[in-house]
Amino acid sequence: MSGKYENKILKNSYPMFLAASIMFIMSYIDSFMIAYYLDEYQVGIYSACINISMIITFIPTAIGGYISPKVSKYYSNN
Repeated sequence: MSGKYENKILKNSYPMFLAASIMFIMSYIDSFMIAYYLDEYQVGIYSACINISMIITFIPTAIGGYISPKVSKYYSNN
């Protein structure tokens, strides 16, 4: 790849990198904040509960992401 295309890719990917970095920080800031007020055991319980809730909410989100385009296509054809 030439430098011209690399610069264009880097320029276009910078906003995505920035957004992903902010989302990463936002997803863990709660644990750091409650660690200030609670002990390690309580923060561990909180983190475990958050991870379980993420798994539980991921499943319906994945199913919805799979079904939504099919339902939309079905209704657009009828």
